Amino acid sequence: MQTRLRTSKESKELLNTLNSLLRMSNNAIILRYAMIRSIQATKPIENDTDAVVNNNAGFEISRSTLFGDNEIIYKALMNALEIDDESFFPKLVNKHIERGLKIMNRDYKLAGNKEKFIKNYIKKIEE
Repeated sequence: MQTRLRTSKESKELLNTLNSLLRMSNNAIILRYAMIRSIQATKPIENDTDAVVNNNAGFEISRSTLFGDNEIIYKALMNALEIDDESFFPKLVNKHIERGLKIMNRDYKLAGNKEKFIKNYIKKIEE
């Protein structure tokens, strides 16, 4: 069982940018938000070019830091309960992180500031 995930270099840069704009307490929070935004996307992950992982030269995070005790919840949200562990982590999770960070970056640019971004994000969660 793989216990560590490494994002792409591009995702590491987006993560750093979002963290400096949002000033979250740690990167795991932003990565969790990114996964949720990706899960909410209507386009299937397999067909989305935003989900392509081009390299693994970015940010590294452990499985336990990313999920805590909630891995089964994320797995269910990703409709991944029936897939093998290696296909889920890091492969599928990394795709959702890649796409989610890009979505979050676009969302932030549209919002223009942290307060509007968070208000818009809460609205999207409630939908």
